[in-house]
Amino acid sequence: MKLPSLKAVAISATNRAPEAKDESHTEAALKDVLGLMAADGAQTKFICVSDLKIHTCEGNYSKNPKLCTWPCQSSLKYKDDQMKLIYDALLESDIVLFGTPVRWNNCSSLMQKVIERLNCVENQYSIFNKRLIKDKVAGVVVIGHEDGAQHVGGNLLNFLTFMGFHLPPFAIAYWVGESKEDGELDAERISRSKFFAGMKKDLAAECVSLARLLKNGKSTR
Repeated sequence: MKLPSLKAVAISATNRAPEAKDESHTEAALKDVLGLMAADGAQTKFICVSDLKIHTCEGNYSKNPKLCTWPCQSSLKYKDDQMKLIYDALLESDIVLFGTPVRWNNCSSLMQKVIERLNCVENQYSIFNKRLIKDKVAGVVVIGHEDGAQHVGGNLLNFLTFMGFHLPPFAIAYWVGESKEDGELDAERISRSKFFAGMKKDLAAECVSLARLLKNGKSTR
């Protein structure tokens, strides 16, 4: 049986400046997972949030849920808003990976901004009974120091399931450094971590496997 073609996108919410000389650990890990998916036949795409101009959610939902519309009001209001690139990537992809560093036991500020702007997508089903995310798979990559990876990953997966994404087994791949560790040693230690390498392989394989089942018409709804 011919395997269905899949599209996968990774959205990196690292706070590392675009002009930084060295690649962030979050981006490197996301690209590792995308590479594994590409080796399994998926077409891949990478988006770095810090490269985009994204306006902050203006909280229209708090005034009236029906004011949180699709397309997003901020996208219509601000001509320089580039959140549409993320919206389009989500809607055209079968697999979506979200990557974030840990910032004081939470996701990055850029990841939080994206989540809040995605509320209009979730709101289409909860308020307007129009489901935009259907038969799509999501996974999460988290990189941090000391603690918080499972907390951050769990929060993201909770949000993603309310958006309508399917979550596979082993949907989180993470690496956490030690307390007060020299960050300059992270890249080497991440590359030598067999545990993290195994998590990335599981994440890629499970996302692709579930996406193919859904693409073959095995959706539960």
